[in-house]
Amino acid sequence: EPPAGTVSINQEAAYTTSKDVTLDLSATDLGSSVERMRFSKDGTSWSAWETYATTKTYTLDAGDGEKTVYVQFDDKVGRVSNTFKDTITLDTTKPTGTIKVNNGDAYATSRTVTLNLTQSDAASGASEMRFKVGTNGTWTAWEKVADTKTLDLDDSDGEQTIYYEIKDKAGLISDTLSDAITLDRVKPAGTIKVNHGDTYATSRTVTLNLTQSD
Repeated sequence: EPPAGTVSINQEAAYTTSKDVTLDLSATDLGSSVERMRFSKDGTSWSAWETYATTKTYTLDAGDGEKTVYVQFDDKVGRVSNTFKDTITLDTTKPTGTIKVNNGDAYATSRTVTLNLTQSDAASGASEMRFKVGTNGTWTAWEKVADTKTLDLDDSDGEQTIYYEIKDKAGLISDTLSDAITLDRVKPAGTIKVNHGDTYATSRTVTLNLTQSD
């Protein structure tokens, strides 16, 4: 009988961020014992035979997407096994996305704002997101991606920036994205005087003297 065997890429991981992976191999032969192994990326063109081992460092083809590694074993009398294979998705590209605070409004009158979000990742898919308010803020815990998120600004009026990061299923993290909004919770103030504060007017047409502050 020919040898029987298995192959596992990176311990059966679904994704990898590197072309260089580790193959875990096992093969058995009830007769003369396993002798050699060889590999293929398409199941047709094979590498040279090499001495059987239980692990091997292997380089996948470039380009994000699903990759398959094929292996065959032979024994000491030259019987070649069936073809065994495993697949993994190569993802070397960081996710991307966008963020808008309150649909891109310049001002907010409440600390509680709505973040309008997008995420994109072609290889493994966007998985999680996190946020922080201000450069010195603390990142929130990673959470499942969504199109919107409610978040509280810091308790101080003025311009505030919200930062946003996305993680994909392979573990890659996006560049830091951001949007700013100005929190304004104080009503404007002002004064009015009619004709510089005159008590009487002899004409219906008067002049209003005004000030405004915010």
